[in-house]
Amino acid sequence: MKKLIMLAMLMASTTSTMIYAQASDITGLWRSMDDKTGFSNGLVRVQQDKDGTYSGTVEKIFDRPNRETRTICQQCPAPFKDQPILGMKVIWGLSPDRQDENTYIGGYIIDPATGKIYRNKLRLSKDGRRLTNRGYVGVSMVGRSQVWLRESEK
Repeated sequence: MKKLIMLAMLMASTTSTMIYAQASDITGLWRSMDDKTGFSNGLVRVQQDKDGTYSGTVEKIFDRPNRETRTICQQCPAPFKDQPILGMKVIWGLSPDRQDENTYIGGYIIDPATGKIYRNKLRLSKDGRRLTNRGYVGVSMVGRSQVWLRESEK
């Protein structure tokens, strides 16, 4: 009986550790949601780069009702200017926050619609399904946030 209880406790702790480890992992495919309209802009793949930082690349662009779909980053500064948005690295330089394992800091994000580059901070929800993407100028209080949704990979 004691062995059975110990085995159950071991399995429970292993399962919770696996869920927790997965919840703090931002890699994968994310549906970017426009914070002003609520429409989905596209899909962004977040991955860990060779230097240990994290970046995000546009994998798909969605058409939006009554709006021309932008495919080229026309207003962007070099080296992004006149580059296709599909395949563009729009997030880069993020590192895990040592004080909070669900937060990634120190990166940048470019808005292909305006060409503006902002400081970037990501916060992953505890269940690992929502990513709060905060773009800001100077301090984090001066900016805006979007909530991205994790896409299931099939």
